[in-house]
Amino acid sequence: MQGNKKSYSKEREGFQRLRDYLASGENAVILGEFEKAIAEVFEEYDTALRENRFVVGGVIEIILGAVLRAAGVNVRHKGGLDTDFDLLFDDDDSSGYSVKALLKKGQGTRLVNVMGGNTPSIERWKAATLFLLSEDVGIVYADPELRWWKEHGCECLKPTTDALQISRRCLVRFASEQSEWVIPCKLPTADRRGTRSARTASADTASRILIHYPRLFEHVPGLRVGEEVPGRDT
Repeated sequence: MQGNKKSYSKEREGFQRLRDYLASGENAVILGEFEKAIAEVFEEYDTALRENRFVVGGVIEIILGAVLRAAGVNVRHKGGLDTDFDLLFDDDDSSGYSVKALLKKGQGTRLVNVMGGNTPSIERWKAATLFLLSEDVGIVYADPELRWWKEHGCECLKPTTDALQISRRCLVRFASEQSEWVIPCKLPTADRRGTRSARTASADTASRILIHYPRLFEHVPGLRVGEEVPGRDT
């Protein structure tokens, strides 16, 4: 795998600071709040519903950003910026972290989207990435200049017509072989979820707004929002 000629020292130092911070018993409450917050959004907004995938992804970015700031890693959410990063360093718009959550079973995830563009090469991966990996793994840091990824990138990254995919199997292997880049924590998994929720952000937002307009709000129950959900447990 070819190098991207970028130094990831700032991102690596930030991850190491987060790892050391969460490893301290004094900060166990922060780690516990992080785990519970991720579990709550995962339980309440089923990502089997397409609109929830974007909402849950954005919420997870903000939760992880709060944990980083608690550890003294000063990042901000990208907001409306068009960038590979989800969390940018306060003092640098060209550095930060991409955030990817793999909390459901699958082969992997999109590392980089190139919708409408050309098929990407593996060199398209440029952002240091924080993976939230279930199966009792935790938060995994990776960047394309780490030796392990330079050696295994060709087998772990798969270009498609609209994205660069990364293998879940490789992420689990990397976490096992390079434990210094892992923060162990308890993350939710789909097979441990109970009855699947039909809750959506659009329904929640509509209800929050319409509750101030009582004549309209009285008709919301008749819409039966979320009752028909393919694959929902009954």
